[in-house]
Amino acid sequence: MRTLFTERDFSERRKALAHGLEAAGIDWVYVSPGSDYRYLTGIAARRSERPQALLLSRAGDEALLCPAFEADYIRSVVAIDRLITWEEHANPFVKAAEHLGGDGGALRIGMAPGCSFDEYAGLDSAIPGARIVEAKSIIRGMRAVKSEREIALMREVTRLTDETLEEAIREDFVAGITESQFSRSIVDRGLGRGLQSANATVLSGPNSSFPHGGTGDRTMDEGEVILVDLVATLHGYHADITRTVVFGKPVSTAGDVYSVVEEAARRGAESISPGELAEEPDGVARRIIDEAGYGKHFIHRLGHGLGLDVHEDPYLVSGNDGRSAPAYSHVDVHGGMLAENMVLTVEPGIYLEGEFGIRIEDDALVTADGCELLTRNVDRPFIL
Repeated sequence: MRTLFTERDFSERRKALAHGLEAAGIDWVYVSPGSDYRYLTGIAARRSERPQALLLSRAGDEALLCPAFEADYIRSVVAIDRLITWEEHANPFVKAAEHLGGDGGALRIGMAPGCSFDEYAGLDSAIPGARIVEAKSIIRGMRAVKSEREIALMREVTRLTDETLEEAIREDFVAGITESQFSRSIVDRGLGRGLQSANATVLSGPNSSFPHGGTGDRTMDEGEVILVDLVATLHGYHADITRTVVFGKPVSTAGDVYSVVEEAARRGAESISPGELAEEPDGVARRIIDEAGYGKHFIHRLGHGLGLDVHEDPYLVSGNDGRSAPAYSHVDVHGGMLAENMVLTVEPGIYLEGEFGIRIEDDALVTADGCELLTRNVDRPFIL
């Protein structure tokens, strides 16, 4: 499936990547199917046991490695002239090696994030002496800062997701409905609005105290806390929004906890600005929750980047300070600093085990002088 972007968009991205390779002293990059591959080629292919990859040099030479029987399709969807094809009985990494430089020598090959160990081992075996290095910091650094076209698309997917969630919460809940039934109604509304995929996690009562719990068949009643996390896509780009509500009078202190989380969300978003360390908004929101006495119940980071992946760089988390990076990210993106035109989530939460959990998740754009919420949080209700 193609996106709204043009061949020129993808060509410009590959040129920018080639410049990044030159600056990093990397001769070639190997990018297999996944979000990076889609970002650079427009092809929304899935990784399989048959290697397919973009091969790009620091000089801008480009080729696509693919199974021979897929060559005609690849030619029809991407404007890259050179195809390196391989038959089912052949070793695709040997074919790639012939293009990259044969016996390796001083060759430095960057591997995009998400490449498999099999691909690493295949290249390592086919090109003895080559040094295989990570190329994540280059590619994800590019992806973290969105273009005007990407921002317009993310505004639209966020609007549709926001409207879907608000409409479903106001119109579809009835006492006695199950989590899974409510989830299906939300998804159906989203697809009906034009979203291309949607996944709604619905957690009620004590289930809401699990930040990433699973939607089940629990019957929901009035007065209970209900947490709804909706992830949706449009042309591959994601929105990720969470709302927590109570239908009727809360049966516990949930209203007080909600007020703390709402303040943490507001203050966290206000602290986002270009040039700020990515860990700072997390610290601001965490102090609000800690001062209210719930610090040990805020058990995850404040937020993450959004784009072709629902979770991507940068990460709003303690320790993402330019001197180190989150262990699951491995590399610094933009030196741990926020930059204009990044799109992020801001999602503080308080989870009281066995009772309830409260999370508010908004999507935000880093602007020249601060932060713009893409989600509509004006008069955001808690009690319905």
